[in-house]
Amino acid sequence: MFGLEHNQQIQIKTLVNFIVIKAEIEKKQGFSFVEIRIGNNPLKKLNFVLPVTEVNMLEVMTAQLLNLSLEDIRKIISYLKN
Repeated sequence: MFGLEHNQQIQIKTLVNFIVIKAEIEKKQGFSFVEIRIGNNPLKKLNFVLPVTEVNMLEVMTAQLLNLSLEDIRKIISYLKN
């Protein structure tokens, strides 16, 4: 068992990396804008225009682009439909 002395400091390193995906579906134009943010650094941002407007196809293409599972994509994607 591990015990700490009074006022003893410990350091814990954690790797927190998150992904936020925003998709704007432009039905009339026939494409979708996809913005992907990785972490909270504004420099880690990717933008794509995908030639689909169906949600399921947008999720599949985004999963392929990011090499993530479809289930993971569905947990983190949010939509704006026009």
